[in-house]
Amino acid sequence: MVAYALVGFAGTALGLVWGLASLTRGWVPPRERRKVRRPAVYGLSVLAGAGTVGCLSVMALLVPDGPWQTPLTASYGFLLAAVVLRLIAMTGPRRPAPGPGAGPGGRP
Repeated sequence: MVAYALVGFAGTALGLVWGLASLTRGWVPPRERRKVRRPAVYGLSVLAGAGTVGCLSVMALLVPDGPWQTPLTASYGFLLAAVVLRLIAMTGPRRPAPGPGAGPGGRP
């Protein structure tokens, strides 16, 4: 069970780095760039997902065989927040595609 918790903590660390990069720098992975219109909200959703994995890892590490409801409930809250924020990050106005003769940034 300790191995599962260590893998979970590694995933949490990766999610924290990824979420902070999206939140502060506006970085979005290449496979998500067409869908994401609000990088900061996307970063918050990644951070909430990292919180989910972190709570589940703590639960697996501390009480591997018994019920321990606080991290489980917190992880469900983080998961719900991650899903809602991801949906919000994918909504919003589309930027017009640059036409022929447009310069950098889509402006003539």
